Amino acid sequence: MMLLQSRLHILQDKGIETVILTLGSRVGMVLHQDKCLIIEAPKVVAIDTTAAGDVFNGALVVSLSEGNDVLTATSFACQAAAVSVTKMGAQASAPYKNEGACYGRKKSCIKNYSIQWLNE
Repeated sequence: MMLLQSRLHILQDKGIETVILTLGSRVGMVLHQDKCLIIEAPKVVAIDTTAAGDVFNGALVVSLSEGNDVLTATSFACQAAAVSVTKMGAQASAPYKNEGACYGRKKSCIKNYSIQWLNE
């Protein structure tokens, strides 16, 4: 992970303020405000991974456009991508907004992830 973190810092040094890296079903990394965060992906039974990255990106943009911070938006995007791989197809697998909301739980999605700041 330290090698990945150093690569993310290279991008940040080139002027990219926030860097988000997804590693499929394993983990995601966010480098924001000089802090690197690891988000463990939700555990689901994947049926079809087609469009999971597209769903992640779309959900991230939706959440950010609603005024959420990067951590909340990334967590929402991870949740939406996790829901999408549980269905067949591309367009058919894209969840409705309420489907990605912690599978209907009322608690924050962030509590469902293993989150760790690397440089604290």
